[in-house]
Amino acid sequence: MQIKRNINWFHLILSIVVVELIGSLSGLLAGNIKGIYTSLKLPPLSPPAAVFGPVWIILYLLIGVAGYLVIKDTTSRTQKTINLSLFGSQLLLNFIWS
Repeated sequence: MQIKRNINWFHLILSIVVVELIGSLSGLLAGNIKGIYTSLKLPPLSPPAAVFGPVWIILYLLIGVAGYLVIKDTTSRTQKTINLSLFGSQLLLNFIWS
């Protein structure tokens, strides 16, 4: 993949916002995950529940950037279709994970 210097900021931000909305919807549909997590018997080195919110936000931000890069990739149409299908599949798996 060749690195392009010209970034379409609108498309990048749009990609991030759409992916973050998908992540937020997943969190809303998941219910009281924080309550379930805190009710588990956790090992001593497990992270506190407060860590998961920011981590998911950062994760979905990076997924949005990856989506932008897939959309802007200049490979062949067939390869781009495969890449978009794989990206959509992993986004769906992230959505249903919770």
